[in-house]
Amino acid sequence: MDENKYKLSFTFGGLLLPETKIIAGEYLKTSNWDEVRIKALEENILQKTRKSSRYRYFREIRDRLNNAYAWELEILGNEIDQNIYSLVNLTVVSRYYRFVRDFIIEVIRYKTEGNDFTLTDYDYEAFLEAKSQYHPEILDLSESTRNKIRQVVIRMLKETGILTVRGREKIITKPFIPDVLAKRYAEAGTAENMMILLLPDREIGILRGKYGK
Repeated sequence: MDENKYKLSFTFGGLLLPETKIIAGEYLKTSNWDEVRIKALEENILQKTRKSSRYRYFREIRDRLNNAYAWELEILGNEIDQNIYSLVNLTVVSRYYRFVRDFIIEVIRYKTEGNDFTLTDYDYEAFLEAKSQYHPEILDLSESTRNKIRQVVIRMLKETGILTVRGREKIITKPFIPDVLAKRYAEAGTAENMMILLLPDREIGILRGKYGK
């Protein structure tokens, strides 16, 4: 698969918060994906009726978690704090799905940097149109798939509290980033993680100067 292509297979679920905690927790016990797969399929730890659904959820979450840092896995498997848990989940998902990452950084964060906290339908459509010039795979999507992807992205942002939908209005809210989480991502050595969390440039610079490598 072309590494420059967007993965656009996240057309179900959202952040999968409860399922991710179960899968991450099981992986932390053994560090063996084959054993986790057996538990998901045969023991039905995800409590999905159909075996095909169990495998689909397992595979999706496994692929996301394979992009997680070790400390992120610890958080996702233990859910010590719901706010931290959901923000880490979003960051891991955004690292795996560059489409989500780009939308958050180039649209959501850009708007908040300009003190604009309303997301419009035009914002999303303009982003999609711009990206389709460099990602022709977007043009191959059916209308129903395009709509589903949009719904899932909006749901992910709602699950973290970044987006609140009131009728037809979508309000952006900057999340509260605990110091311990900001420090962890600064130590990771990349600004992208902190940009996904909507931290402003100045704060990112301070954090990287204080904790960065």
